[in-house]
Amino acid sequence: MSRPWADPRRWRHAMVIAALVAVAMVVPAHARQAGPEAAAAPTPADIAPLDADEWNRFAVAIDALRECVERSRDRRTPAQAVVALQALGLAGEMRAQALLLLPADAPARAALAAAGDDAQTIMRSFQAVSGWEPARPIDRARALAYVYHFEAQATAGACLPTSDFLSNYHKALS
Repeated sequence: MSRPWADPRRWRHAMVIAALVAVAMVVPAHARQAGPEAAAAPTPADIAPLDADEWNRFAVAIDALRECVERSRDRRTPAQAVVALQALGLAGEMRAQALLLLPADAPARAALAAAGDDAQTIMRSFQAVSGWEPARPIDRARALAYVYHFEAQATAGACLPTSDFLSNYHKALS
């Protein structure tokens, strides 16, 4: 007699879905936390390497991308998002950017480094960056931008980042 629940592939898919559901619940909470503080004028040190104009354009671009991504979530399951990101070959880029963003002493770095395959890398990257609670406004913006940037990639063109988003995202990562 076969035991379908014992199939390791089912468990892996269930873990992927559970992780992405958790990320989907954390990201809007992160966005709400960043909202009131985003209204206060940060100091130049808080937003470096961006200047005030770039910071404002970046914040608007992140919010626009966030709205699109959140509206599109009902059109795909978390597992479909992982599959789409795998098909685009983005697991390595996601890992590299997550490791660039996270502090050297972040516990999530070890879990991300230990990811066994692309699906785990994608899930752990989202989890690591979504679970990070940075103090500086630029780091909070980087974390939100990371999540929405890669989640937008899974929408198959339904959500496209603006040129302001892309240029300031890459500048903020440098």
